[in-house]
Amino acid sequence: MAQKIGVYLSSKDNLPASYVEAARQVGHLIGSTGRTLVYGGARKGLMEVLAQSVKASGGRVYGMVPEIIEQRGLVSDAVDVTFRCVDLSDRKQMMNRESNVLVAYFSLTNNRVYAADEMDAVSSASLKIEDGTGYGHAELLALAAQEVTGGDIFPIKVDDLYPETYGGAFDRHHSEMGTSIRPELTEHLESVENYDTVIIIYPNWLSSMPVPVLSFLEEYDFSGKTIIPIATSQALGLGSGPEQIAAACPDAVVADGLSAKSEDSVKEFLTRAGLAK
Repeated sequence: MAQKIGVYLSSKDNLPASYVEAARQVGHLIGSTGRTLVYGGARKGLMEVLAQSVKASGGRVYGMVPEIIEQRGLVSDAVDVTFRCVDLSDRKQMMNRESNVLVAYFSLTNNRVYAADEMDAVSSASLKIEDGTGYGHAELLALAAQEVTGGDIFPIKVDDLYPETYGGAFDRHHSEMGTSIRPELTEHLESVENYDTVIIIYPNWLSSMPVPVLSFLEEYDFSGKTIIPIATSQALGLGSGPEQIAAACPDAVVADGLSAKSEDSVKEFLTRAGLAK
C-alpha cells in the first residue's frame, strides 16, 4: 500500500517565488517516491502547485473537497480520487483520517529498574504513580499525543537497562554521546512505510536526545516523512534534538517542535498543527 502524506498549505495566489518552488520540490519528493498526496483538492495557489508537481512526478492525489469548492468549479484536475466533505472543518478531519501518525517515545522509566521505595511522585518530578505503576513524563506526553492524533504509539526500550540512579544514567549517556554507540532495542516495528508523520518524544539529557532515540531513527527509512520533536523539559528546551534528528534522517522534514510543560500543552500544540483526529 502506497504511503499517504497529508499536506496543509495556502490556496492564495501571488505568493513569493520561494514558496512556490518549495511546494514544487515537496510535490516532486512525494510523487517521485511513489507516495500519495492527501490535500484540500482546490486548484488555487500552493495547493495547485503541489498537486500538479506530485502528478508530474508519478504520484497519486487524493482531494478532500468541500461542497463550496465543488460548487465554484475549483476542484483541481490533478485529483485522482475525490472525497467530498461538508466544510473546512470536515475536510480537516477527513485529511487526518487519511494520514497516519506514529508516536515514538523514550522514557527512563521504561529503561531502568526502579526499587520499590522509589515509586513515589515526590522522589522524581518526572514520575507519576497510578495504582502502583510508574509513568514517566515522556510516556504521559506520548499518551496525550496518541489521544489527540489517534496515532500508533511505540516505546523505545533498550536491552541493556540504564543504571538505577539518575546520576548513573546520565554518566552512561555522557559516555554514549558523540560516539557510534547505538544501544540495542528490545522492540521493533515491521516498517514505518505507512506513517506520514512521526512524533518523537524524549527527555532533554545534557542538551541532547538519549542515544537510544538515535538507535530507533537509524533503524528505519524516514524519507519524505514529517518528524515532530517534543522534549519533556520546558526549561531546557529541545536541545540539539532537531539537529540530531535531521542528521539521522536527512531525507525527512523536521518540523518545528515543542518543549512541553504538560499533557495539555502537547494536545494544544498538535491540534494547532492540524493533527487532531
